[in-house]
Amino acid sequence: ESLSEGFALYDENQELVLCNTTYREMNEVAASLIMPGMKWLSMVRLAAESGHYPQAKDRLEEWLEEQSSAVLLHAKNHELQHGDGRWYAVSSNPTRQGGFVVTRSEITARKKAERAQQVAGDLVRRVLEACPVMIMMNHFTDGTVIYRNPASMKLFGEPDSVVSFYANPADRDVYKELMRKQGYVDDFTYDALRPDGSIFPASVSGRLIDYQGDQVIVSHTIDLTERVAMEEQLERQRDILHQSEKMSALGGLLAGVAHELNNPLSIVVGQSLLLKEISEDPDTAARAEKIGKAADRCARIVKTFLAMARQQPSEAANVSLNEIVEGALEVAGYAIRSSNVAVTLQLANDLPFVWGESDQLAQVCTNLFLNAESALAEQQHERIICVSSYFDAEAGQVVLSVEDNGPGISEEILPRIFEPFFTTKDVGAGTGIGLAFCHRIVATHGGELTVTSIPGERTVFCVRLPQSDHAAEPAPADEQAGISGSSEHILVIDDEVDVAELISDILTSVGHSVTVANSGARGLELMAEKPFSLILSDLNMPSLSGADLFERLSRDNEDLVDRLAFITGDTMSPRARSFLDQSGRPYLEKPIRPDELRALVSRLLG
Repeated sequence: ESLSEGFALYDENQELVLCNTTYREMNEVAASLIMPGMKWLSMVRLAAESGHYPQAKDRLEEWLEEQSSAVLLHAKNHELQHGDGRWYAVSSNPTRQGGFVVTRSEITARKKAERAQQVAGDLVRRVLEACPVMIMMNHFTDGTVIYRNPASMKLFGEPDSVVSFYANPADRDVYKELMRKQGYVDDFTYDALRPDGSIFPASVSGRLIDYQGDQVIVSHTIDLTERVAMEEQLERQRDILHQSEKMSALGGLLAGVAHELNNPLSIVVGQSLLLKEISEDPDTAARAEKIGKAADRCARIVKTFLAMARQQPSEAANVSLNEIVEGALEVAGYAIRSSNVAVTLQLANDLPFVWGESDQLAQVCTNLFLNAESALAEQQHERIICVSSYFDAEAGQVVLSVEDNGPGISEEILPRIFEPFFTTKDVGAGTGIGLAFCHRIVATHGGELTVTSIPGERTVFCVRLPQSDHAAEPAPADEQAGISGSSEHILVIDDEVDVAELISDILTSVGHSVTVANSGARGLELMAEKPFSLILSDLNMPSLSGADLFERLSRDNEDLVDRLAFITGDTMSPRARSFLDQSGRPYLEKPIRPDELRALVSRLLG
């Protein structure tokens, strides 16, 4: 009676000899019938027929046979569930007289705990199996795999050990050492191996835990292929943006410098050409012509800077690439010859014209020639620059190749060769803008500039320009031709006195009458006093600018708007560019050349 378990003794005939109260309570359906002499099987049948054992439902005889076998074979820990949901562990032990002893222990709490554990385990299993990222368990020492979820099998297949994941086994040694010291590792990057042997960048994070008395690693690995590709793409975009910003800044700088140079250059160019025209002394005329050519070259360079900054060629025409190459070699010839460099020319005959600005393309050629000469400076063997041209009929392109037998360009430097401000020369020896300008000029002409190099052997720069699709221009007439023979009254408005006087001198030399105003306000006063056939105004002036003058005339004297033209050194600023485009009025860029100014005036006067 003192036992917490249910206890019953049966004889060799399976008849009850005695039982305790707990046994009767555990068989509450037949408790009142459980008396000495009652057969064990009768009690069990009665309880089963009363629904005490849900396991027996619809299979009573079969179930009774199973229970009889369990008792007769003296099964231990035979578990039964009663109809009220409680669970019992039943065991049978034989006696010396041929009977048996039955004991019952309630295990409902244990079964609930087991069920809860089973549910929890099933939940964890389902979570791990459905998890879209890989999860793996492996032994710390040899890497033997204990568990892998389906996501890990997609990434690594079904290897026996994680050692096979590492393209470089030394990486796993570093990973294990970090894990041993810290007990965890986060975002350890390494080159991983796929089942097909291909290598990909990966990142692994893991934790070291105890499992069944052994140290194991629970880890998660990420394939970084897409991330690395995206980072590389972002880096390229940052580089492109950075270069674009640098070129924009450089364009602004060039525009500012060019604007400051325009007025004095206009005076030098214009006065020298006027001096040449009016001089009766041949020596003086020759000197003036030399001054004019030098100043004109400076003026063309300034215009080239402006054209590069605005990213479009100015004054484009059909030009001969061969003639440009020969002219550029004359410019760079002294530096090349003084460096003991031989130049070989292989220029194809009858090349088609290209549509472009000759001075800009000459700048490209000159820069490429001088770059090649500079690359050969330290060479001890024979120094050769080979310049060749040909027509690629299939691509419709005229091609210029500049090859030197210098030291070549390393693979690390080659991708940056056209980057603005990038230079391999010593400080003070190079600016890093020459090739960047060349690349920009060729691009604005619709072509491409490329470079190939074999370190230690040669470097080849290749310029490809589209064949011109413009009709051949008529031969240029004499600069004086077409200039109106009549004397027209012209108003010149410019706050730079010397520039205004230069314009006056150029126009009076062909018979026009010129009045000069050194401010916009004075110009308005003169327009109110007398009529003018043409008004030439600077754009940037203090107080009343050329744009203000245009607005005032549009409002108060619209007839004069049709006689208005601008002469300006600022066509790059957004404000000036926008005004010139919207106004639709003709304009001439400084530095001023007499022939260009006369042609503009002649055209406007009809």
